[in-house]
Amino acid sequence: ASRDPNGQNFPKHGELAKRYREIFIAPPGWCLLEVDFSQIELRIAAIAANKPTMLRLYREGADIHAMTAAAVMGLTLEQFKELDPDTRAQKRFEAKAVNFGFLYGMGWRKFITYAKTTYGVEFTDDEAQEIRKTFFRLYRNLANWHNTVREYVRENGYVRSFDGRVRHLPSVKSPDEAIAAGAERQAINSPVQAFGSDLGLMAIQLLSLIHI
Repeated sequence: ASRDPNGQNFPKHGELAKRYREIFIAPPGWCLLEVDFSQIELRIAAIAANKPTMLRLYREGADIHAMTAAAVMGLTLEQFKELDPDTRAQKRFEAKAVNFGFLYGMGWRKFITYAKTTYGVEFTDDEAQEIRKTFFRLYRNLANWHNTVREYVRENGYVRSFDGRVRHLPSVKSPDEAIAAGAERQAINSPVQAFGSDLGLMAIQLLSLIHI
């Protein structure tokens, strides 16, 4: 891991992001290729939680960030689409903080910090609490999935990703409630993030076989 700058996650937003990315130049005879799994963690979590709303959105090719943005604003998706482009783009961007923040059950206090530091978006205490309620009303099965995983890791001390990778979490048995709760959060996000990472490695292997 690295920070200031983060050498693993190059910036995408802000006036300096484009210039920062332009410093990476392929040598003669080579090219730089940028690929990305669209919303991979949300997709994996939707399958793990068997969340009908999220699964339907992805099957239909809908925009889950737009759906969340509309719900937070108290609008239907059709009403959201009628907003002016700048407002729609900003609210959709803010919805990314909501989706990725609450996907693993983040509390509203931590969400405020996460949204500010990761997306530069500010929410008040009241806004964060109401948005969290809205999110879990919209995607109800996520809370059930969180509880199922918590119960499993408490009993077994480990979790397993879709492709079989095991994450041992013995600290879930800790008498310190904060430590045990941290292990429970890791039990929820580790299988999703691990499988997403493994899919990326599989994709890199496939790309290595392509001659451009």
